[in-house]
Amino acid sequence: MRPSAEELMRNEWLNAYRTQADSPVLKQTEVTFRSVKGECKFRQAALHYIAWHLTPLETTERLARLFIALDADRDGRLGLEDLKNGLAEPEEAHDLLLALDSESCGFIQYHEFLQATLNWQETLSAAVLLSAFQAFDRNSNGRIDTSEVRLMLQGEQEVATPVWEDVLQDADKDGNGVVDFEEFRQLMIGD
Repeated sequence: MRPSAEELMRNEWLNAYRTQADSPVLKQTEVTFRSVKGECKFRQAALHYIAWHLTPLETTERLARLFIALDADRDGRLGLEDLKNGLAEPEEAHDLLLALDSESCGFIQYHEFLQATLNWQETLSAAVLLSAFQAFDRNSNGRIDTSEVRLMLQGEQEVATPVWEDVLQDADKDGNGVVDFEEFRQLMIGD
């Protein structure tokens, strides 16, 4: 029943957001891209949660309009040609695609674009970090354990516990098997 990305990209209302300018989209827009590849998986998951649930709507709407403007073929993802056409420096398109394609599938999906383009210095306030931590800390004991990581991140396919232990281990700096708020904060803001 849900429309496909291609159908949505042909929607008249959504197309109102597309840019009418002849020059490259990103030449007109102040956007800093941050690579998400190689980051700790737990941090990626927390950033994903924050981007989708805790970022102000006006910010995500602005980035959604930019994504739509870049998506020239209207397939709901950004490929190499989309980036070449949208960049002021088209020769940078390949490097940008490699940096942002965290799933190595040959294109940038909206969630990857959102994570890469948000201004995280503005977004990661103390209140946002606490809200994100509390979302992962399902039993409200002040620590995130393997079962809570699994509850937050596991999709429809069952994944073995050692996978979740590995995800948590990247964030567990003191090696006690859990992530407390201070470890979470340090992981997210990098100090």
